[in-house]
Amino acid sequence: FVVSGNCVARVDKVGKQNYVEILQQKAKKYKKPHSEIMNSLNLAIKAITGFIIIIGLLMLFNNLSINGGNIKQTITATSGSIIGMIPSGLFLLTSLALAVSVIRLAKNKTLVQDLYCIEMLARVDVLCLDKTGTITDGKMKVQEVVALRSDISTPINTVMGSMLAVLGESNQTNIALTDYFGYSKRLKMQDMIAFNSEKKYSAVTFTNGTTYVLGAPEFVVNSLPTRIEQAVNNYAQSGLRVLLLADSNEPIKNNNAPKDLNPLALIVIQDHIRDDAQDTIKWFMESGVDIKVISGDNPIAVSEIAKRVGIKGAEKYISLEGLSGAEVAAIANNYTVFGRVTPEQKAILVKSMKVAGRTVAMTGDGVNDILAMKESNCAIAMASGAEAARNVSHLVLLDSNFASMPKVVREGRRVINNIKNSASLFLMKTIYTILLSLFVLITHKAYPFTPKNMFLLETFIIGIGSFFLALEPNNNRVTGKFLPSVIKRSLPAAISMFINVVALFILNNFYSLSIQELTTMGIIAVTFAGFIALIRVCVPYSWYKLALVVIVFLLIIFTIRFIPSLVGLTALSTEKMLITVIMIETTYPIMNSLFWVSQRFDGLILPKSEE
Repeated sequence: FVVSGNCVARVDKVGKQNYVEILQQKAKKYKKPHSEIMNSLNLAIKAITGFIIIIGLLMLFNNLSINGGNIKQTITATSGSIIGMIPSGLFLLTSLALAVSVIRLAKNKTLVQDLYCIEMLARVDVLCLDKTGTITDGKMKVQEVVALRSDISTPINTVMGSMLAVLGESNQTNIALTDYFGYSKRLKMQDMIAFNSEKKYSAVTFTNGTTYVLGAPEFVVNSLPTRIEQAVNNYAQSGLRVLLLADSNEPIKNNNAPKDLNPLALIVIQDHIRDDAQDTIKWFMESGVDIKVISGDNPIAVSEIAKRVGIKGAEKYISLEGLSGAEVAAIANNYTVFGRVTPEQKAILVKSMKVAGRTVAMTGDGVNDILAMKESNCAIAMASGAEAARNVSHLVLLDSNFASMPKVVREGRRVINNIKNSASLFLMKTIYTILLSLFVLITHKAYPFTPKNMFLLETFIIGIGSFFLALEPNNNRVTGKFLPSVIKRSLPAAISMFINVVALFILNNFYSLSIQELTTMGIIAVTFAGFIALIRVCVPYSWYKLALVVIVFLLIIFTIRFIPSLVGLTALSTEKMLITVIMIETTYPIMNSLFWVSQRFDGLILPKSEE
């Protein structure tokens, strides 16, 4: 990738000392995706596997003893507890929900290059933008040329046309300059320096002995005369970009411009603000996302642009020119607008924000952005930008339109929030089964359920319920740790289920229930406890959620009434059916009380979540 100027290359060796090559080597280092969901699910599966192995062996010996050595009954009862502990379908649901998001984002002209970046985008609370190409559309126009001297031997138009013809660059700035000055061949080149982000100027020594330098005023001339500095600041405060053209009778030496440069002219460039930039910025700020603008331009001009689009704190700006890495890191979280930023400084800014506990998204379109993009939690590239930037990004906006970002963030929030809700249904069954297995081991009782007895709970409530919840709209910002939050939501329902089954074991001492009756009452009580948990997960209600709850309820009733053998149900007497109904009715206040307790102790028993 050519980052500045032109080159003629002999392709037998790769120049490792080339600046862009160094940037790309750093960017090529593979970094595993940091996914809270993926890490939490892996941790949960490892913990559950440990429980399954230990409890499974103990259940095997316990059931073998109770069943008098009957292998068939022992295996059936043991498999009922083991299979109940497995959150079967949780990984599938997560992958499926993320895959659906990839398809939806593709329809919104967004290419997803890392599946789990959708989660990171949903958690973003800081969005770092460059001014050009995001807030502005990159279509620049020369508004004014201000001559600073009258003793000009060669017209400014000729100088600029000759420089542009020699430099041959095709970025937006040069396109605007070419549209205004055109090309000229009157002056012949002797030596040149192509523009780069570190020097922030380009220079050409012509055969007439004069060297011309064009770039950021403070980089071209170290100490500007007061009147010129005031003029530059006035233009910058109007949101305009200013380039300084200076000349010298000294040639370029060692790839550096001469020191004794004399200001020749100011070239004022207007950068058009996107029509939808203000609405997009407003959406992010209302959604709890802070905006940081990181640019190589004059910080005063960038600040003015930021103010125009309504960025909060836009008046807090700073130039990073000449600052060390440590100094940049120290002020990263204190300002909103950063000007005169180098690629390395961009990466330091992003890293410092992450160290401060922020989740950072970085947009970029050029080679100079790749270090910061690689450092960010979620890198977003514009399709119209450099291929190197697209290669290191997690997401690519195929229409190169910043206004597409809210749709992308909304999609990320939807899928992650919904996976959180759905995962609580899976772990509810797992925790309940572990508690019940421990209970029967301690009391030396037979495990009452076989795998098919869990059909109603697993299929209708967990399977159908979680799947359709994962597809529901949800624009709340993702906060808190995934696993503690899911466990907190699962525990009240799991304990309620456990209480129902234990109550049946106690009731058995008074009513002498047959194993079929105990199992049937247990299936119905546990299923409706799960249904109540589904109702809680659906709060607040929408027509979509209400329809889901009604359909699940009807499916449960239909199965119990017309195909009870499918789940191993037997007929109950009126008295025992009434007892089961009473158990279901008491489940709701019990579960509500447990939820209230979990909220009171949130942060004491479990790490603080968002609820």
